[in-house]
Amino acid sequence: MSLVSPVLRGALCAAALVLAAGPAGAALVPLDNSNPDFNDNLLNNGDTATGGSIVLTFGNVLSAYGGNAVGVDGDGIYLAGATSSYGTAATSFSIVFDTDTLIDQYTVGYIQLGPTGGFQLAGANGTSGLNDMSTVGTFTFDMGSIPFFAAGQMYTLTHTISGGGFVLSELDSFNISEYSDPNPAPAPATALLLAGGLLGLRTLRRAPRRD
Repeated sequence: MSLVSPVLRGALCAAALVLAAGPAGAALVPLDNSNPDFNDNLLNNGDTATGGSIVLTFGNVLSAYGGNAVGVDGDGIYLAGATSSYGTAATSFSIVFDTDTLIDQYTVGYIQLGPTGGFQLAGANGTSGLNDMSTVGTFTFDMGSIPFFAAGQMYTLTHTISGGGFVLSELDSFNISEYSDPNPAPAPATALLLAGGLLGLRTLRRAPRRD
């Protein structure tokens, strides 16, 4: 006969699930025209970009000339202060995250004529650092004073890209991970199971031994 009660088995299983929970999921969110909403080669208000289960929704798109559509190609979203055969470049746009997230890395897909400057995101709970846009490659994203991007909140992307003549940088992707509170309160069901398991273990220890 098993000396482990059903209540204790349930508590041990619940504890194992809690301890086995790994880090939050991560995903690459493409910002080039491989994204279905950008296959018209434009970033428009209401467009979305998806990576894994993470969805970004774009709005308040403002181009250098006051329009609300910005060029996108295979190297990303245009960020610059002029127009050319490349299309209209963004001065700013907003992003809404569908879950609490962190941006771990960003990728610059293309640069023209050696621009200087970078981009940052700002919202109700802080402002990121100025992330460099002068070199092609993948870089660590500077979260600045933002602890995490809160689900449903609007964050505005602006940039300081400048230089002589036509200047263009392209933001190609975000590597994003879901944020989880490092000190979460115990879930009620889990707490009850653990309490029941401890009670069951105490009862077993006090029960008289049978020969």
